[in-house]
Amino acid sequence: MATSHAVMGVIRSVMPAFRNSNDKVAFVVHASFVVSGYVLTATGRPAFAHDALSSSTTQSLVGIEGWNEFNEEYAFVYKEPMKGSKNKVKKVLVKCLVMNDKLLVVAIADDAKEPAHLQIEVGNYTNESKEERDYNAQFKNLGKLVTDLKSEILYKLKHVSSTTKSRFETDEELRDYIDPFGYPIDTTMFGAPQNMPDHVEPSHLIQPQLGYQGVPLRPYTPVVIPDYNTYPPVYYYYYC
Repeated sequence: MATSHAVMGVIRSVMPAFRNSNDKVAFVVHASFVVSGYVLTATGRPAFAHDALSSSTTQSLVGIEGWNEFNEEYAFVYKEPMKGSKNKVKKVLVKCLVMNDKLLVVAIADDAKEPAHLQIEVGNYTNESKEERDYNAQFKNLGKLVTDLKSEILYKLKHVSSTTKSRFETDEELRDYIDPFGYPIDTTMFGAPQNMPDHVEPSHLIQPQLGYQGVPLRPYTPVVIPDYNTYPPVYYYYYC
């Protein structure tokens, strides 16, 4: 679980050399992923490759060498074991871009349709310090920064892709509704059907046309067709 204490523990154990305040915030982003269970598989130049998420070269654990080799932009690729499976992993690409004293963080998983993003005001979380290894003195408001990363990036990566359904999937589920007589009800236009009423007024029943001695002209089966122009819907029984 990402906390300010856990993030600071990662920073102290790795002891990165920061060139500027942007480096400091970008490394907090990385440390937040590490303490949340993600494994770094690429950073720096390999993480900027167009096929970084799908490349087989980003499968193994790597160090942080080259993580800040570019000016004002950072990239990391992580993997996370999928729950219930020893072989399947989810891969995540994280990019950070410096713009007007802000660090723009964008993260997307290989199974997600939309990225998660966060805009960080760098000056709100960093201090100037003459002691290169005194990491406590180089940061301020670290707890808020980690909390924002959890709510806007980490939480969304873990939950949005698993709970969001496509419109196609929803329509397919609605078509599976069956009326009480076994006939499928197409609800594509009207949404989910309401429950059948316990009682239907006689005026709403269309009786079968009778022939000689009251015998129907042809075999008939009642079909229920709801009228969605009324609320609650009125159900008409047609015989055919």
